[in-house]
Amino acid sequence: MLTLTRTRTRPVYYPVNTRSPLSGMETFKNVPAEALREIEKQMVEKKYAKRESIFLEDDRAEFVWFVKEGHVKEVHHAADGRSNTLCLVGANGMFGVSAFEGGNYGFHSVAKTDTTVFSFPIRAFQALMGKYPQMGGSVV
Repeated sequence: MLTLTRTRTRPVYYPVNTRSPLSGMETFKNVPAEALREIEKQMVEKKYAKRESIFLEDDRAEFVWFVKEGHVKEVHHAADGRSNTLCLVGANGMFGVSAFEGGNYGFHSVAKTDTTVFSFPIRAFQALMGKYPQMGGSVV
């Protein structure tokens, strides 16, 4: 029997005097605090239980993702039935970037542990990289 888990989604807003969780991420280390507050307005925090799918292969790639807590695994399912782990991402890491040019994700993303992630629209992230080119080093 398949049991679906309902994920909790909420916008991310932090008081001005609170240190942004993004400031500890390599991707955002050179972004000014006022810009981080603007970025946070576009991010959505989501919680996933262990083994819960975050996105599936062939889902439309509309977001780049960041791990706040826990671990996320990206997996590719081959036509012959084999599964290949592409990467394991921990806290402060980024995932979903191999679909950075849009289209569809070519891999499955699953919570390896109970996990909290941020999703950020890919187009907004690309625009941000245009404004802060030093962020480009984090997209590999």
